[in-house]
Amino acid sequence: MSAFLDLGVHIFECENAAHIMSSSSFVASLLAVSSFGGTIVWVSQTLLAHESGVISGQGLQEFGIDPDRILFVHAKKATDVLWVLEQALGSPSVEIAIGELKNDKGILDLKSTRRLSLRSAASDIPVHLISAGKTGATAALSRWKVEPFSRSGFPWPRTLGWSAWRLALIKNKKGIYGDQSVSFEPTERRFVSEKLPATSATHPQGSTPPQVPAEIIAWDPARRRAGGLGPG
Repeated sequence: MSAFLDLGVHIFECENAAHIMSSSSFVASLLAVSSFGGTIVWVSQTLLAHESGVISGQGLQEFGIDPDRILFVHAKKATDVLWVLEQALGSPSVEIAIGELKNDKGILDLKSTRRLSLRSAASDIPVHLISAGKTGATAALSRWKVEPFSRSGFPWPRTLGWSAWRLALIKNKKGIYGDQSVSFEPTERRFVSEKLPATSATHPQGSTPPQVPAEIIAWDPARRRAGGLGPG
């Protein structure tokens, strides 16, 4: 079972607008290759949406996602985002909850993330938080940094190519951490591992970061939910 489906809170820590957009597009690609049949709740803080933009319905369709399955909610404050997520976790029709917020004044702390983690476990719904700002100590199951990545060897010259990201798993309660670069091919709805440069966001020049094992990145397309997630 993919780490992204593990029950609990998964934080995507963002230092700038590029990281926010990269994290949002990566999470959207995860939805594209999943077999979710229920409602996806995506809650965005209004200020963050104004600064970094919002997910496009047409873009979701090109990713193979039906926008009608996603309930988009805009909330004024970061605390409102967390409140809406908690309420969504109580709904039997919701299969995954996603939040985008500015982590001002340490909103994402041990207390708030522990509450979400407990609700996530009780409802069998994973929670993904795209957080703008530095994150301190939390009860999150994993913490990631996502950067845009320039894919090499794209078959059509002078084109941007498919979406690609450099993923840094910087916290993981299961103990595995490291970096990996992947691209997403929407025509086949799958991820492809890319060659990782010797430097990354979390490792200095000249050092070689450990790579995240493929099973941590892979999303299980055969996920079934019948009274729970089943064994991981």
